[in-house]
Amino acid sequence: MKYTGNELCDICIEIMKWWSDNTFLTYGEINVLLFIIIQPILVFVSAFFAIYTYFKKSKTILVLDILMIALYIIGTIILVGLPLMALS
Repeated sequence: MKYTGNELCDICIEIMKWWSDNTFLTYGEINVLLFIIIQPILVFVSAFFAIYTYFKKSKTILVLDILMIALYIIGTIILVGLPLMALS
């Protein structure tokens, strides 16, 4: 069976539906919040830290890098883990 990505898309849609059912936000507002606001901010901040570390020419991990990694992990657990646990 060839994987087309539809399964992952369906899971993501169910997660956003769960968030819209359990918050004051609609599905469309959650979509805009994630993909128009949060994602570009995270990409910009990550790129800033990568460029800063490159020009600093330091091989040490910055405290800010560790903080960003922790925020990504915590955010993923909250945004994805909670709905998946509730849906199962």
